[in-house]
Formats: sequence, structure tokens, C-alpha cells
Amino acid sequence: MASKHKNRIRDKLYVLVIIAVFITAMLSSSVSKVSAGAITQIWSVETNMDANGSGQLWVAFKTTTAVSTPTTTFTLGGAGASVATTNGNLNPVTSINSTSCTSIFTMVAGVLVMPGTLNATGSGATITLTTTGNVAATTAYCVIFSGTSAVTNPSAAGVYSFAVSDTTDSGSTYYPVLAAATNEQIGVSAQVGQSFTLTLGGTTDTLGTLSTSGVISSAGVTATVTTNAAGGPELWAYDTQTGLHSTNAAHTIASKLPNNTSAQTITNTAEGYVANAVYNSNTGGDTMTITAPFTGSGGTGDGLSPYPAELAYATATAGPTNLAIITLKENATITGLTPEASDYSDTVYIVGTGTF
Repeated sequence: MASKHKNRIRDKLYVLVIIAVFITAMLSSSVSKVSAGAITQIWSVETNMDANGSGQLWVAFKTTTAVSTPTTTFTLGGAGASVATTNGNLNPVTSINSTSCTSIFTMVAGVLVMPGTLNATGSGATITLTTTGNVAATTAYCVIFSGTSAVTNPSAAGVYSFAVSDTTDSGSTYYPVLAAATNEQIGVSAQVGQSFTLTLGGTTDTLGTLSTSGVISSAGVTATVTTNAAGGPELWAYDTQTGLHSTNAAHTIASKLPNNTSAQTITNTAEGYVANAVYNSNTGGDTMTITAPFTGSGGTGDGLSPYPAELAYATATAGPTNLAIITLKENATITGLTPEASDYSDTVYIVGTGTF
């Protein structure tokens, strides 16, 4: 009887052991299913697809499980494939926003930039990326390794595996490599021609009735210049009469010392005629400087003649300029002996060029 009792106890122990093993197996299976999953959606793009070619790597993938501060690896298959070894050369972009990710991976709905501060290192054909951020479950993320030689392709054309693992989940896809010198790149060329425009704000500049009591000045006419010349623009001024000439009176109110190296001044003690200018503004590029003889106001300026005198030039930081505006005025004085006439006139020219 005692032997039968011992057998019954032994059988019960066997049953308990079997149940315990079964429960442990169930728990182990359950934990495995919760803690790991397959990444089934992976997108990888390279900026250089040639065999042995080097370039950037753009990756998007959709998680299965939420992970805090994951360590994610990206592995290129194929003989000869390699990656840069330092964070600086891999240069995982941290400033890219979700809009930029969306523009690159238009097929990935709701893709987000990889969160947190990113740091990447490479070894062989594997990039290991760490982040201070957390990734959510079933969410698409984008990361761009923007180093110019972040990855180097296998040495032969083909379609190779590309694996992604983010600590908990993993998966793989494929990426194509083209034959060397296939030239998937398009060389774009263009030319920009020389340009120069000069526009006057008017075609007349009236002095009106001259007076013995002082200098009479015109309202002035603007000259607006735009050029893409590397050395900027340069302007000159000259006239046809070397002063104000009257056919009726057969008399000229003469320019004072034309083409001088410094500004001249006229007063009502003698007949005189000068032009002066001011630099107003520009909307971009280089500014301009009025030459010394034309600086001043009222009766101070440079006499005009048929020989062009430099009026303005680009500043020391010479370069293209956009809509640089100069105002040129004429100024005259007379005495009590200046012959009367209503036809005193002059024609002034402003011409220019660019230092191309």
C-alpha cells in the first residue's frame, strides 16, 4: 500500500512539473511577442547610386513597438559597402523638420523627424545611431545622414539588402546599385550675360531766370543705374556748349574750369556754370561714390565740357549694384553785364559702363 501511495505522489509531481514547464513556455512566448516585432516598412535612398560611389543616405522606417532612447542600426549589404566612422562625417541632420521629411518621402504618410539629439558612429557597413528622444509605436520616422561620403556603395552593380534595427524591432529591405559611371546625375549648365541699364528721371532740367543776386540751381534729374558687372558701374558727365549758350545774344555763360580735379565754386561776382551731384540710394549690391569735382551743393561743383568727366564710381567693395540713384543739378551765376536773352541752353549727357 505504501508503494502505491508513493507512486501516486510521484505522478502528481510529474503533472505539476509539466504544468509549470507549459506555463513558463507560454509566458516566454508572450514576452517575446510583446518585446520584439518586425519592421515591415523601410525606405532607403542614396544620393549616389553608382558602384563604389559615395554620398548621403536618407532612411525612413515605421516602428512596431515604442522604445525609449533607442539605439538604431542601419546595415548595408554587399561586398565593398562601407560607412563613415564619425558623427561629423555621417552628419545625422537634427534640424530637418517633418515637412522636409515629407518632401523626401512623399509615399510615407505622417513621417516625422527622428526625435532627440542624434549621434552616429560607423563601423564596417553599419551605422549605429543613438538619440535622447523616444520613438512611438507604429510611427514612421526619418533620418538623413547628410555627410558627402556618409556611405560608400558595394563594388559591383546589383540589388543588396538593407537592414534596420531599433533595439526592439528589426527588418530589412533592398537598395539598388548601378554600374560604375552610369551617371545617374544630370549636369546642368547656364550662362548669365552682362547687363547694364541707365535710366534718367527726365529729359529737361530748368534753371529759370538767372539772377545777379546769387546762384540759381536746377531741380535736378536722377540717373538710375543697374549692372551685374563684377567691378560695379561708373558714370561720366559732359555737355555740348561748355556752358550755357545763347544764339540770340551770341554769348556763353562759361563752365568754370571744366574737368578739374577738385570742386570749383561760382559766385555772383562773375559769370559761372557748374554741375554737382549727390548719391541717393540703391536697393541692393554695391553703392556708388560721387567723384570729388562733382561733390558739393549750390555753386560748388565741376564745370562741364565736351570731354567726359567722371561723375560717380562703385565703392571700394566694387560689385554688382541694383538701382543705384544719383541726382545731378546744374548751377549758374551772372553779372549785370550778362547779355539778355531767353534762349540760354545746354545739353548735358550722362553716360556709363560697368567693369565686367
